[in-house]
Amino acid sequence: MPPRKRIQKVETEFSAPVLIESARLEAGVEDASILESSGLFALCQALDSVSDQLRLSGNRRAWKMLLETLVKRLRLESYLRREPAIREIRLASPIFLIAPFRTGSTLLHRLLAQDPANRTPRLWETIQAPPAEPLYQGDERYFELDYRVAVARRYMEARALFASGIAAIHPSDIDLPEECFGLLETSLLSHSFMFHAPVTEYLDWLDERTDREWKSAYSVYANQLRLLQWWWPGERWVCKSGFHLWALDALCETFPDAVIVQQHRSPVQCMASFCSLMEMAYRPILKRVDCHQVGRLGLRYMAGALKRNAAARHRLGPERFIDIDFRELTASPVDCARRVYDAAGLKLSNAVQRRMKDWLAAQNKVARHEYDLETYGLTEDQVEAAFSSYRSLSKSASRA
Repeated sequence: MPPRKRIQKVETEFSAPVLIESARLEAGVEDASILESSGLFALCQALDSVSDQLRLSGNRRAWKMLLETLVKRLRLESYLRREPAIREIRLASPIFLIAPFRTGSTLLHRLLAQDPANRTPRLWETIQAPPAEPLYQGDERYFELDYRVAVARRYMEARALFASGIAAIHPSDIDLPEECFGLLETSLLSHSFMFHAPVTEYLDWLDERTDREWKSAYSVYANQLRLLQWWWPGERWVCKSGFHLWALDALCETFPDAVIVQQHRSPVQCMASFCSLMEMAYRPILKRVDCHQVGRLGLRYMAGALKRNAAARHRLGPERFIDIDFRELTASPVDCARRVYDAAGLKLSNAVQRRMKDWLAAQNKVARHEYDLETYGLTEDQVEAAFSSYRSLSKSASRA
């Protein structure tokens, strides 16, 4: 399959009409009206308002990211029209890892992926638009020859060169399971866009979204999982993202038989580590990184998300949730995996346990990640107060 035609000119002004037309041409569709959403206009306005803070490369990167997101949505809709059976695919008993960032969710996600029955998203499946035609559908060569694999490999090489800090904090590879927030971004409702720029105006807009709007966003998210399931099936999906904390009601309504795993860590350690991750993401794209601005943005999201999360868990009841403490996970990871399987009504076979233990034994130690709250203009008392509604959940996990 020849590489798809790319838009040659990359703009740095975030014009929604220009982006929509560019996406229409690249996706090769006649009608792109589905892209005319309030989310796109809010995000474009927010990006424009901070564009003077971005390096030229940061502007171009954000523009290309947004274009890819729109093409992703158009390609999804094209497949749903051409293959209506995709909408009917049942995503049976998925497992979602939701947690404050930097709580060991990557470790648990990749550990669970050692079971061949567990389908996990790859980096290239979440951030790039699917091909116009379903080449390699149901073919194992999909994971090697899909053109997105080569694109992702170039992305990883660039990240290692220009953003070595974030690569050290969060080691990734094109063949490893990755966070699924790229699928949620396709709805244009996702807090993850704050990793591309300090889009405070857009975050203000997100604060005002209704439960109905979040349910619509998760409907788009679910259809992308169905498309990936149609492309290469698995017995069950195992997905993870800290951005699921915000809309837990919508997640549970969309996936009524899902098993939800929430991991916990000291708020002070969690918040400092999250801010450090954001700082590293900003280093290559901002002219000047204001660490106190990073602290405000990080605390804003995590405090709001965990407050909403605690309220949603109170409404939904405890029976569908598993709480795992960071210390428990690092001390006994396979035992934690077994707890997840038990909650899902599954048997963790001896063969899969051996695969998990072999994988753990082969892991290299990650470079020590140094961070502190003071760097980001935050204090321990401030963080503890902001996380007050979350404390009862994390304390319950530590006693489990």
